[in-house]
Amino acid sequence: MCSLLGVGSGAPAPPSLPSGGGYTAILSMRFLANTLHSPGEPRLYRRALENGRREEVAAPIGMEGSTALKVAWWRGSVAGQSQPSHDFVSLFLHLRGAGVRRGDGFPEHASPGSAILPGLAEVESWESQGVFEWVQFYISRRLFDEVAGERYERDLSDVLIERGSKARSPAVARLAWQARNELFAGPPSMLQLDAWAVLLADSWLRDRAECEPAPETATPHAAGTIRSRAVRRAMEFAEEHLDRNITLEEMSKAAEVSRFHLVRLFRELVGQTPAAFARTRRIERGKDLLRTSDLSIAEIALRCGFADQSHFTTSFVQSTGITPGAFRTEG
Repeated sequence: MCSLLGVGSGAPAPPSLPSGGGYTAILSMRFLANTLHSPGEPRLYRRALENGRREEVAAPIGMEGSTALKVAWWRGSVAGQSQPSHDFVSLFLHLRGAGVRRGDGFPEHASPGSAILPGLAEVESWESQGVFEWVQFYISRRLFDEVAGERYERDLSDVLIERGSKARSPAVARLAWQARNELFAGPPSMLQLDAWAVLLADSWLRDRAECEPAPETATPHAAGTIRSRAVRRAMEFAEEHLDRNITLEEMSKAAEVSRFHLVRLFRELVGQTPAAFARTRRIERGKDLLRTSDLSIAEIALRCGFADQSHFTTSFVQSTGITPGAFRTEG
């Protein structure tokens, strides 16, 4: 696990995660009720560091369960090193402030809106000029290997340009901003996290790959039939399990394709990710239950796979423009 940017790593890490400063620091945060945050941004926790410095982080996303993506939001002064990880590949989305990253001897000046893609084997040093704020995406190395094998039919280490001189990526930055906006808008499902892991890994690889993607092997007609069948199986699985927090790996097994391939098929044939499809179906089931049952909104939320009534209400309003209660009254 990466040891992040001078963050202490003495506290024990959760059993389900590799040890390392990035996660363990989050566990020792003390919540400050008066911490200021803007709309669309998470409330932050504050922690005292060495030499009188302070750091703030958001409650991390993806800590529970075996998701392929875990996300942390950081704010503070930065001075230190990060070590490469065998379990995760990091992507840094720079939000505010100025800083310098040095990896493999190459200085990289971080500016707001930029995405930094460290090399897999690089030991990096960072130094900020004042307060620095960024979102860090930890993407499963196993997923990266899977995407590299599917897209390039080669091992991950054979595909990538390692040197830090190609660390910045406008294309990845745009996608990372979308992920940041969606994931911090409300409690994301494991399916959402997994789907974003695939999209970010694919974008990361396409930006840094030295080789061309592998060609399609099936005929167009056969490929079309296989694709449609895979998507249909995944949809049926999602429909049968709308009441629980399913993963992309479960959907891909039902479809008999890889996670990367399933996300790509959904975007090509359905026009949305598997997570977006499942969310839409959960809202539709919620509407049906609001119309036809006397169940409480809290019970409906759980039956539709939402974390709680608040999560259901937020998602329902985003989809329909009105609350579940107003929908029931009008219906």
